[in-house]
Amino acid sequence: GIPLLLSAAYKSLRLQSVMDIDVPLPGSLQSMQRLPTASRNLYGVFPPGLNPDELAVAQQLDASRLVRWWHRNPSKTGVGLYRWDQGAGYYPDFVVCLVERSGSGIALLEVKGDFLAGKDSEVEKASAVHPEYGRVYMVGRKRGERDLTFLRDLGGRLQSAGAFNVEQLQFP
Repeated sequence: GIPLLLSAAYKSLRLQSVMDIDVPLPGSLQSMQRLPTASRNLYGVFPPGLNPDELAVAQQLDASRLVRWWHRNPSKTGVGLYRWDQGAGYYPDFVVCLVERSGSGIALLEVKGDFLAGKDSEVEKASAVHPEYGRVYMVGRKRGERDLTFLRDLGGRLQSAGAFNVEQLQFP
């Protein structure tokens, strides 16, 4: 109907105005507290403000020999994606450089809390694709569960697509 046509026209118009720009990383992380050491983080520490699921993912990234480096992608100033919806933009949680990944070696990783998994906007993010780095990997766990899983859009809901492991990030 008309609403779908208007939505498609708006999205098409927005996409024409999207520009790719390089985003500089800050020279250092600033924190008033001592941060735990991380061997593969670009700044050598686990960044402040990680929730428990983000910290679990960061620890797996930091422990993996497949990871050259990783960092917490800053919201609003980091790597943003604007082609996935009608231009609202979103900033995946982690930027990861992998030893065996083709191209630049960079993968983008989004960590979803269980409370967000049912929101339509979160489901739409599962189809986000960066023009150079490829699709965004989405990871989460159900409340009370220990293991993280990859998530994907199945029937309009985020559903498990197998156990999270760093090896999978090597494949664009």
